[in-house]
Amino acid sequence: MTRAVIAVARRLSVVAIVTATLLAAPVSAGALPSSLEVVPTPFSGQVTLTSTSARSKTDLWAVGYGRPSLAYPTRALALHWNGTSWTNYVMPHPFTASDLLYAVSMVPGTSEAWAVGYSYDDPPPDTHQAHLEPFVVHWDGTSWHAVTTPPLPGTGTLQGVSAISRTDVWAVGGYTTASGMTQTVTEHWDGTAWSIVASPNPSSTFSVLRSVRGLTAANAWAVGSATIITKKTSTIVPLVEHWHAGAWHAVKTPALDSDVGEFLSVGSKGASHIWAVGDLLDSSTHAKRTLIEEFVNGKWIVVASPNTGTSDNQLWSVAAASDGTIWAVGQAWMSQSGPLNTLVMRWDGTSWTVVPSPSPGTTNQLMGATTVGSTLWTVGGTSDGTTSKALVERSTP
Repeated sequence: MTRAVIAVARRLSVVAIVTATLLAAPVSAGALPSSLEVVPTPFSGQVTLTSTSARSKTDLWAVGYGRPSLAYPTRALALHWNGTSWTNYVMPHPFTASDLLYAVSMVPGTSEAWAVGYSYDDPPPDTHQAHLEPFVVHWDGTSWHAVTTPPLPGTGTLQGVSAISRTDVWAVGGYTTASGMTQTVTEHWDGTAWSIVASPNPSSTFSVLRSVRGLTAANAWAVGSATIITKKTSTIVPLVEHWHAGAWHAVKTPALDSDVGEFLSVGSKGASHIWAVGDLLDSSTHAKRTLIEEFVNGKWIVVASPNTGTSDNQLWSVAAASDGTIWAVGQAWMSQSGPLNTLVMRWDGTSWTVVPSPSPGTTNQLMGATTVGSTLWTVGGTSDGTTSKALVERSTP
């Protein structure tokens, strides 16, 4: 897995994609996990896991994409953990093109799940762009089925999904118009069909949503980034949108001491404290540093977060545990030349600290996180420089 491939694997704009929580009472230190362990998967080939969602310790899904060999096409995949072992489920492939999954969400109180991503055709020889289409699949408790979504007014992807109930599911992403403008997209499942719901675009040039968290029918959050261009400057800023009063609304976030900042994930256990994670560019070192913000008392605030190594640090996913711990996972370059290690942090109600996590290859990343009780499960990929493999880790007492 090269650094360029890792950069593509989720934070891509919908144009360039193919062309290249809760403020809890402090938990006693003795009750917190001290490290993570690798959970082996029996699958070979070029595989990356992007997201995970769990209902119980015997019902957990992980999704992503892979290739049995270096030959195309890339195919979406879904793995299920039954408490003892993994099962690889056959995914529908309604397109002749490649398809990938970016996010999965189990439906509360059921064994059902939704997963979203995109499909694409290889670009024609005379262009550098491929046409992207949203790819949505549903697990009905027995098998995965592709579900039709409305056509977008451009080429685009879905990058986040959150199921509130069988009749209330949100998916978010972005699309690019023929004129080159990238805009947010929010879609909603009402139990019968998907429909596009209007969403704000702070920038007419580039606005995209990467993650969504639905709390109730009247309360949901989505995050991403937007490019703000003025006569003198061009900045990339975190984007937050809130579903309430029957519509999506852009929400103000704190000004950052950086020209580049983005959110990649949003999470919460309850409705009063929401967490968003991502990265920002250090203006002095030009390295990406972790970015964590919390919505509390009606406003977003920046919360101090650690970094490891001297180069880029990024947080891809955030999840809340039943004991009040908040987890954030991602990756960290130890230096400009590597290696790339996994990055795991926890919030104990007072501060964020780095938790030791395995990095079995030369390049490693964690892209998705979920919790089962007080246990963290996180997924991503690892490579020895030749072969990319699925990486699954969980916290240990």
